[in-house]
Amino acid sequence: MGGGGSFSRFLGAGQVSGNLSERKKSELAAGDDGSGIGHIQLDDYPDHLKEDTITITITDRQGKRTTKVISVKVSNNEQRQTVVTARLIE
Repeated sequence: MGGGGSFSRFLGAGQVSGNLSERKKSELAAGDDGSGIGHIQLDDYPDHLKEDTITITITDRQGKRTTKVISVKVSNNEQRQTVVTARLIE
């Protein structure tokens, strides 16, 4: 995935301060509290940067090749958390 601009934006980046435990910092970074803090926000991303395909080719010892294609899409849910959805298409 390439692009001409930098669209990276994480909810809560630079907003948390204070004397937090390592566990609390990890929870906030992961968005475990349901706030979406620490998740990439995709509102300004162009649609073509939110999805892609992955092609995997495996060759067994007898030389037989198997190819599978996976569609991958990145989005935000209602809690503004990052969600990656993948499905086998081939």
